[in-house]
Amino acid sequence: MSLSLQQSVSPPAAATGAAKSRLLYLSLKDTLDLLDPADVVRIAEETLLAHDAGAVIWSSPRMLTLEGEPLQARFRAKLCAVTRLPAVGFRVVSSIPGSERLEGGPTRLELLSDPETGEFRAIVDERWSFGLRTGAGAAVAIK
Repeated sequence: MSLSLQQSVSPPAAATGAAKSRLLYLSLKDTLDLLDPADVVRIAEETLLAHDAGAVIWSSPRMLTLEGEPLQARFRAKLCAVTRLPAVGFRVVSSIPGSERLEGGPTRLELLSDPETGEFRAIVDERWSFGLRTGAGAAVAIK
């Protein structure tokens, strides 16, 4: 499979047309099936080039954090837009220090939105793509 930066946030063909306005959910299994490490490295490089060209807008503050007693979990949220796509992404993470896992329900989600209409387009379980993206950043740096 060969994905581009544009395709990385575009709904699959089955989700276009009349169903386009519906919210798409991509599960952990979906992301395992869809994301190829080589594609993610190329997308990471394209995204870094977009950032260098000023086509990425970050929220202010860059990250929100919620933690403290009596909460066991820590919650973080980030928001940015890639104007070349165009897309806006919200990343929400919940974690318990020292407890990273792939089993169970999602603890990392991305919410993708259309910047023109403000409509939410997809919710993506980010547990697999997070690891791929982290590795892709190192691969791009080495390249």
